Formats: sequence, C-alpha cells, structure tokens
Amino acid sequence: MFKRLYTQNHKILAGKSQNDLLRASRINKVTKHIISAIKSTGETDPSMNPLLSHALALGKQYQVPKHNIQEAIKKATSKDKDLAIKHVIYQGMAHGGSVVIESLTPNTNKTHAEIRLIFKQHGGQLSTVQYLFDFLGLIRVEKTDESLEKALDLDLVDIQEQEDQLHLYCEPEQLSKLNLQDFKVLEQSRVYRPKEVLNATEAFHEFVKDLENQEETVRVHTDSH
Repeated sequence: MFKRLYTQNHKILAGKSQNDLLRASRINKVTKHIISAIKSTGETDPSMNPLLSHALALGKQYQVPKHNIQEAIKKATSKDKDLAIKHVIYQGMAHGGSVVIESLTPNTNKTHAEIRLIFKQHGGQLSTVQYLFDFLGLIRVEKTDESLEKALDLDLVDIQEQEDQLHLYCEPEQLSKLNLQDFKVLEQSRVYRPKEVLNATEAFHEFVKDLENQEETVRVHTDSH
C-alpha cells in the first residue's frame, strides 16, 4: 500500500518536474528570440519587425507570462550597463565544418572564453568563416500548390521546397516589406545559409551540440549536415 502510494507520488513529482523544465526552456527560448529580434534590427515595433512579431507570437503560443515578455524587451532596450545585453557573432571551424554562432550576453569576455574553450576541446579554432555563408532572411510557410505559385511573384533570392513547407529566402531588409497575407507563415528569421553544404561527421554534430548548450547561445548556423 505504502509502496504503491510512493510510486504514484514519485510519478506525479517526476511529471511536474519535467513540465517545469519544459516551461522554463520555452520561456528562455522566447526571451532570447525577443532580445535577438530587437538587438539585431534596433526595431521595437512588431509591425515593423517580423522577427519580433514572430517571437511575441511564439510567446503567446507557449503562454509565456507577460512580465517575462516585458523583462525581455526591457533588457533588449536598456542602456543600463548592468542590464545591457549584447548581440555577438562568433565564428570558426572544427571537425572539417564551419559555424557562425549568435549569442546574447551581458558579459562578452566570459562568453568569448567559454566559446573558445569549446572550440579548443574539439580541436578547432575561432576564425573568419562568414564568407562561406550568405546572410539572408528566411520565411518558412506552409506548402500548397497555391503558395508555391504566389511565392514566384515575390522578390526572393531563392525558394526551397520541403515535404510540407516552402523555405523562402530574401535579402534581410526585405523581411518586413514582403506581402505575406496569402501565406500561412510558420517562422521568420535571419540566417547564415552555407554557400556549399558539406557532409557532417558525428564529431561535428557533438561540437555543434556543445555550442548550442552554451548558456548565451541563441542559434548556431553550420555548413555541414
């Protein structure tokens, strides 16, 4: 009897713990997207900043509390040195692949040291690799016959068809200018798209995973898949 009650309580607590971790992870994700959207564009009006608009929509979907949203915007726009967060780009190579890392950090020295250590642990180094990528706006939309036809009329750099999505690439400044009313938009972002895609090794995947797990990392762009 006691054993059964203990087991039930343990399962309830374990489930609650997993839910709390998922909620915290989602809040952290939305917070980073909001700050990144504002820092990378300087625009705080969602109607003029599709990245921010998407981040706020994600916050609504994940039911992120209003005070977390407001705190993220405050951090992104604050001139207080104790609150100020910088949007920083790191880049380099390891295991035959190149990466561009977007980070949000209040302490660039600390973040730089931690990123550099990850490169060192994987036998890589920080170096200039951005020339291997194109910096583009990316709009992921639901794929239909109609959406593909309408996409051809937009001012785009490229269109890539996926199984159930279209990836629409444009110049970064065009993100807020494109008329997307006829599309079901799934996500809008700015990406570093590799000019040439390489085959990644398992060691490279582990390297990227370590970078993604670094606390201040927002996004890791790679040239290897």
